[in-house]
Formats: sequence, C-alpha cells, structure tokens
Amino acid sequence: MPQAKRLISAALMDNQSKIRKAIQKVNYYMKRNYIAYKSHAKKKMEALEPSLGTT
Repeated sequence: MPQAKRLISAALMDNQSKIRKAIQKVNYYMKRNYIAYKSHAKKKMEALEPSLGTT
C-alpha cells in the first residue's frame, strides 16, 4: 500500500494504535529505501572510479 494512502487510512480510522503502526511502517520503508539508495549510489560511484582515474 502506498505510504500516503496508509497514513490517510489510519488517520480516518481515528484509532491511535493503527496510526502508530502506520507511522512505524512508513518510517521502516523510508529507512530501508534510503539504505538501498545509498548502496546503489555507492556501486555506481565504484563503477565510475576506474574511468575517472584514466583521464
């Protein structure tokens, strides 16, 4: 479920525990996505380094 939809759905239920769980899930996915982003960026930079050194 998209993050915004998850938060809106939880907010409309007006249940504090559901809201907390939705926020925790969104935080988890944001953290994991950031970690994946950094990993992919690192791999791209490592692939570029040999070509940068020969210039």
